[in-house]
Parts: sequence; structure tokens; C-alpha cells
Amino acid sequence: MWNEIFGQWLIHSAFFGTVILLVGVLAVALMKEPVYRISVIRWTFLACLLVPLLQQSHLLPSISLAPQWSFREVPSDFASGARRESPSPVAAAGTRHDQSHEVALQPVAPSSSVLPQVSSLEPQTLRSTLPMPVTATGEEAVVANHWLLRSSPSLGQLVQVAYAICVLCLLVLWCKSLLFRWRISEHASPASKLARTVLAEIAPHQSKRTRLLVSEQITSPIMWGWLRPTIVIPRELGERANASALRWGLAHECSHVMNHDFATHLISCVVKLACFYQPAYWWLRQQLISCQDYVADAFAAQQGDSNEDYAQFLVNLAGKRRGRIDTVILGIGSHPSKLAKRVQVLLASSRPLQQKCQKTLSAIIAVAFCSMALALSSLSFTVAGDEDSRAAPTANSVTQPQTALVESEPVETEPAQGETVSKGAAKLQTQTEPEQLPEPLTYQCRVVDRDTNQGIAGARVEITLEYRAQPSDARHSQLDALVVNTDKDGNYQFTIKPEFLKIPSLYIVVDAHHADYQSMGRGGYSHAMIRTNLANGDPPFYQTIRLSPGKQILGRVITPLGTPSANTEVTVYAKRAHASEGSFSVRGSFQKTETDHEGRFQLTIATPGDGVLWISPKDYSPMAIRLRDRRGDLGNIELQQGTQVAGQLFDAEGHEIEGLVVSAQRRGDGEDVDEFLGANAVGNGIRGRTTTAAEGKFVLPPLPPGDYTIGVSLPRDDKQGFLPYVFTRSQLTIPVQGQIDPIEVRALPHVIVRGRFFDGQGNPRSSHEQHIFAQFRGDSYFAQSTKPTDDGWFEFRVPHGSENVQVSLITNEHSSLRWRTTPDEEFTYGFQAALGTLEEDFTTLEFIRYQAPMLLLKAVDEDGNQITGFKPRSRYKTRSKSERMGVTFVSGALGDVGFEEQSDGRWRSSQMLPNDEVTISLEKDGYTTEPQQVTMKEGENRELVFVLKKSL
Repeated sequence: MWNEIFGQWLIHSAFFGTVILLVGVLAVALMKEPVYRISVIRWTFLACLLVPLLQQSHLLPSISLAPQWSFREVPSDFASGARRESPSPVAAAGTRHDQSHEVALQPVAPSSSVLPQVSSLEPQTLRSTLPMPVTATGEEAVVANHWLLRSSPSLGQLVQVAYAICVLCLLVLWCKSLLFRWRISEHASPASKLARTVLAEIAPHQSKRTRLLVSEQITSPIMWGWLRPTIVIPRELGERANASALRWGLAHECSHVMNHDFATHLISCVVKLACFYQPAYWWLRQQLISCQDYVADAFAAQQGDSNEDYAQFLVNLAGKRRGRIDTVILGIGSHPSKLAKRVQVLLASSRPLQQKCQKTLSAIIAVAFCSMALALSSLSFTVAGDEDSRAAPTANSVTQPQTALVESEPVETEPAQGETVSKGAAKLQTQTEPEQLPEPLTYQCRVVDRDTNQGIAGARVEITLEYRAQPSDARHSQLDALVVNTDKDGNYQFTIKPEFLKIPSLYIVVDAHHADYQSMGRGGYSHAMIRTNLANGDPPFYQTIRLSPGKQILGRVITPLGTPSANTEVTVYAKRAHASEGSFSVRGSFQKTETDHEGRFQLTIATPGDGVLWISPKDYSPMAIRLRDRRGDLGNIELQQGTQVAGQLFDAEGHEIEGLVVSAQRRGDGEDVDEFLGANAVGNGIRGRTTTAAEGKFVLPPLPPGDYTIGVSLPRDDKQGFLPYVFTRSQLTIPVQGQIDPIEVRALPHVIVRGRFFDGQGNPRSSHEQHIFAQFRGDSYFAQSTKPTDDGWFEFRVPHGSENVQVSLITNEHSSLRWRTTPDEEFTYGFQAALGTLEEDFTTLEFIRYQAPMLLLKAVDEDGNQITGFKPRSRYKTRSKSERMGVTFVSGALGDVGFEEQSDGRWRSSQMLPNDEVTISLEKDGYTTEPQQVTMKEGENRELVFVLKKSL
């Protein structure tokens, strides 16, 4: 009896689990933000647990899914496939086949001659009177569908025993993991006061109920617990006082605590006991782990210098194992294969990921899955009356049946001065013939108040035109500078000269200022891309500039002797206050100025708002000041003496290197300042840099006490942008008192990774710089390649013996890439090319960079009226051997092709591959439409129109 009940439960679990999990997969695919995906997966798993509990409790009325089918015992010759005649209804009612335990699913015969006889029998014998199929094929199919229950004396039991063994193994592994976790907890010690303080800064409410420990048994931060969370950090991280790394690690685990990720993780582990054989379960579980890490990464990145620095920190942890304890812990560590995707999501997002679900949408998700669970709980494959017969077995009682899916950052230059329309046009040699020059291009633009959307009169707009003097240049050169003022309605215009419009690398940088508003902050974009996007309905970023109202701050910088500190650099980052704390809907901006001969400075910052002021003198320590609500005169700001660090720079063979920049950046600008910087993902500003002189010697400018990261780079005026040496980051601590011994910075032996770009016709072509990640001696390495010029060649240099080497492919929205690592491979697509461990040069990388087809998606109703607010879905016919492209959480366009929503309601493709069929579908609540297949040629532009019909 027990094996029949267990077998019934298995079939119910398989069928309804499949339904719930597939619904969860579909719902996850429709969600763009990881926090909502987590919520969907959480409720999917809860529904998987709730349905079998409700079904077994019999609290809800049962509705049979198969009212015309029943089960009866079948003799062994039927199970073996032998043909036998169908018994008469009366004979069947009075016959018991004691030598068989087979159960067969039998259709009710529609014949009117049978039904009266069946209906005249007692309810207990009703199901046994139904005629059996007369064909061997039908009988064999019926038996095959239900071998799990009683197809032979041992087959069903064998499956049940195998299932039980698998569950037992999972439980043993779980217990083993719990034991290992207990050992970590027993041998751990309380964290330092510094770590507790950092935790309190990051999450003041959660820190009171969170236990914080340090352990020598782990190499990266981990956490466990729900009601009483526990965070454990490596002793190395807790003792070396690495403020940035400590803050990042704690912030990542705090995100798990604040979002109750461990509770969701435990639910997924319990569901695994019932659904470990379901492919959909493993897909959802992987999505859960990834999305939890995406959200935690986004939160942690806000606590450090920048997303890039946090990504570097993640790479540092990639080679460090956590041990086999994933069942009972969550942590920041990640396998290198998953790390690349985490770094990609972190760096590619156009805006930070949401940290919390909207209450309304969370409630909708919960209600939807609870309703589905209740509905499925009332369903079964039991024919009416079967429960009663099982409760009181008779000669005719039977068991219950069940059945079982890039763009570069703008280069900072000094703000243009004066009110002239054109200033200092650079000399430019071109081979353009006069008759080929285009017409001048004029842009009509506006500056408005961010709050009221009213035009701002008298705003000063600075437009800088830049270009690459040589294709290999990594940095832009200034071509021209324009300064214009807005009229009484906030309107302004500027014109680009014909000779400038012919320059393919033309780059537009814009900033805007007003005495009563915080400056916009310099931002730029390629003019060629601006024109392409404009043709597809996406206006330039400078068409409407929104400024935040502000008030002035002014102060006077003086030396320790009380004298003015003239020509001292002053930088401020400020951001207006927002109703939602931690919201990134409004960005802050940087402003720079210098003190005058009296040491005075003046800037306008967003009010109400907050910010940080950095003072960077040449002969004294840099300092940072948290502004909060301070406005007006800040008074005298007295500089402090600092410690100078001397050293020498060597290449890998011990030769001195002259002319490179050695920099030291402090890991933290002060507790109060770091609180604001971390919440807004802004890097620390206390730093010093100098250029190595003869014999590679250098002396850093005065610096305050603290922990620093030493880096080596090219001078700012070096336009090639490629460092011919390999350096890893080194650490330096400047004590509060006393001098520091001279330091040595030495390059590492390296290997060369070389590749080449081709166009779609096989000709060499230029492209963007690429990036490479690697692990070296337990630490991480990150580098940028040379710029591929017209010959297509580019190269990296990485430490000799580097492991887990991966090239991260970079291109812009108007091009797409296929690649291969060796000539004998087929070209594929994806974002990472794995090279493994490098003991020698790797020179066979090949990339095809296409001019991406441009596909515009438009939706109309049946009357031809445009519909907006839909979401596109896409899938290439040819699958990648590597990683899928284009999946994005931010835009909401899921699939292999990236899409961006345009201002006119259409969607524009990004990095679409040519000559590959892609299936496009649109989704909008309340509407249906048919998918369309499209194959586009390189550089082709096309609009695809979908007719959306209202759902019935």
C-alpha cells in the first residue's frame, strides 16, 4: 500500500511541479529586473511546496482532470503485451485478478449499450466495469504511461527506491555542509570594531541583529541565517584594514540579509528534494543565484570607488574556493564562468539595478502564484469516488492515477572661458575636396529647470568638439570650443562647420552652467552615433539639458602658516536630495575650479542635496569634506602637512623606467565622506600622482595617513593609451607618525595575446579597445588592449602563467561581433572568449566586426494606430557555442538581440548580427500578436510592424 501512495505522490509531484516550474520560467523571462525575478522564483518554489501539501490534506474539493478514465488491475499477460479479448461489463464487475498488480488507464466506451449496464452497478464497482481496449497497441500504450505505479512486481518500486536514494544522498550532503558550517562558526572569532563599524554604516538596522565573525577557514565573505543572520569574513580581509575590500564584502552579504536571500535559498533547497530531476528547477535555481548576486553586486558597488573597481575586486575572488557548502551559505565568491557575466551586468547597465520590489507588483506576484497553487491543489487525476475506495478497500478498489520545460568616457578638459561663439579652432589636415563638404549643421536645444521643466534664461552652455588625430589614439584631441548663452525661454543653438562634419571620429562634449543651478557635468558622445540614433527617433543627449536648482558655496583655502593657497584645485561632487533614499533616478555631477590669488573659490551645488568637496594642493595633503546641508561661506579651510613617499620603478628585467606615472589612491576618504560616496557609487578622491624621472625614481606628493593602492599608468598626454609593461596593484600603508622607507615597483614577465579585426567581407578594419581578465598567483589582473587600427591588429600583455584568461568583447550599439580563438574553429558569438592558462603567446584570435543591421519594431492596432509600451523578445536560429547575447534587465528587452526603447515608442536593435534568422515577438498585457522571422543583411535598416490584437 505504501508504495502505491508514494508512487501516486511522485506522479502528482512530477506533473504539477512541471506546470508550476514552467509557469515560473515564463514569468521570469517576462521580468526585466533581477529583484522581480527573485520574487517570481521565490513564489514559484513556494507553490511547488504548497500544492502537494494541500492535495494530501484534502482541505479543498477535488476536481478530476480525467473523468472518463479509471484504473483497474490487469493480468500479467496483458502487461507482457499479449492480446486478450475485452471482458463484458458484468464479467469485469465480478472478476478479481489476484495474480497481477498492474494498473491500466481505460477509456469509458461511448457505446450506449455499455453505459446502462455500468450505471446500474454499485459505486464501489463502477470503475471496474469499464471495458478495456481491444488492440494490443492501445493496451501497451496505456500500461507504458503508468508503469510507475504497478507495472510489474518491482519496476515501480525500483523507481521509488531510486528516488528515495537520491533524496537521501542530498540530505547527507546537506548534513555534511551543516557540519562544515558548524566548524566554521565554532572556530571563528568576533570581528574587529572596524568591521562592526563598517557594517553599521552600510546597514544600521540589520547590523543590530547580525552576528559578524572572522575565520581563517574561508577565503571570501559568506553569510547564513534568516532570523539571526551571520556574516563571516576572512581573517585576512578583517585584519589588513582594506577599507574598500572590507566594505564591498560586507555590503554584498548585507544585501543578502536585507533581501532575505537566505530564506529564499533554503526554500529552493527544500524544493530540490522534490524536483531535482526537473530541468526547469535547475534553470530557475541558477537564475535565483545569479539574480541575487546581481542585486548584491549593484548594492556593494555603491559602497566603493566605482563599478570598475568593484568588478576588479570580484575578479580577485574568482580563483578562491568556498568549499562545497553552497547548500547552507550564500557568499560573494563565484566560479570564473559565472564571474564574467556578473562583471558584464555590473559594467554594462545604463542605470543601477533596483534593490527593492515595488509593493504593488510584489503583491500581484504573490497573489498570482498563491491563486495558481490553490487552483492546482483542487485538481487530480482521481476519478470521483476514488478517494473513498482507497480509504475503504474492496475487491475493486484501485490506486489513484497521475501524469508527469561601449562607449568611452569623456576626457576631462578645462572649461571654456568667455562668451565667444568660436574659440581656437585646431589645425586639421584633410583630403576632402571643397565640393564634397556637407552643409553646416545647426542644433536647436534647450536648458530647463529639472523640477519645473521651465526654460532657464542666461545659462552658459559649453560645447567642445573633439576627434582622434590618429586612428590609433586612445584619447581625443580638441578640435574647437563653442560657448553660447540661452535666451529668455532657455533656448540655445550651435552650428557645426562643414569641415568638422566630415571627420568620422567627431565627438561632442557638452556642459552647462548657471549661477542658480548646479552644473550639468561634462558628458559626450560620438556624433556619428548621435546622427544615426536621431534618424531612428532618439534625440541627442544635449537637446534638453535639465539642471537642478542650487545655492553657492564659497571658502578660502589657507596653508598651515595662514597664508592663502593660490591655484589649488577644488573639486566637488554633489547630488540633489531625492524623496527615495538611495535612488539613482537623478545623477549628481562633478565640478572643478581653482582658488584665486587669495585662496578663494566659489561653486553652485544642488539644494537641497549633499556632496563632497576635495581640496588637492600641490605641497600639502589632499583632503575631503562632507557638505551635507552646508551652504554659503565655509570659512577658512586649513591644509595639513603630509608624508611623501619615494620609490623607484623597474621593468621585469630590473631596468629603471622613466616617464611613467606612479599613483597612490587612498582606500577611503574618511568615514563621513565614504558614507556618501559609497551610497552614490563615487570613487575616493584623496590621491597623489607623479612621473618617474631619471633612473625610474619618483617622489609622490604629500599624502595623509591611510592605506593606499599603488598603480602605474601612462602620462595623460600619451595618446596611444597602451602600457608596454605588466604591473599588478600593490599596497602601501602610510603611518600616522614617522617616515616610510622608499618602495620598489616592479613589472612582471608577460605573454602576449594578439588578435585581429576583419569586416564582413574579410578585410582588416579598425575597432574599439578590448579588455582581458585573468587570475595570477591568487590575485586578479585586468588590462586594456591596444586600439585596433586599419590593419585590425591589437594585443594585450598579461602576466606569464596567468589562469582563467578571458577576453571581454567590446563594441558599440551600431556594430556586432563574431569571433573564434583558433583558425580551425567556426565563428561564434558571445561576450567572452576563454583562453585558459597562458604559458606562451596566444596569437590566433580573430574577430569579424559587422556594421550591425538596424531593426525598428513598431506596434499598431487593427486600425493602424500606433501602440506603445510593449516589450520585444528575440531568439537567433543559430545558437551560440558560448554565451547568449543581448539579455538585459534594464531595458526589458529579453533575448538574443539587444533592443532600446526610442522616444517615439518604437524599439531599436543594438548589436544585431547579420545573415542570421531571428524570431521577434512583442508582448503587451491585453494584446496578442504573431511572431515574425527576419534575416537582415549587414548595414540594412528596416522597420518591422506588428499588429496587436486585443485578447478575448
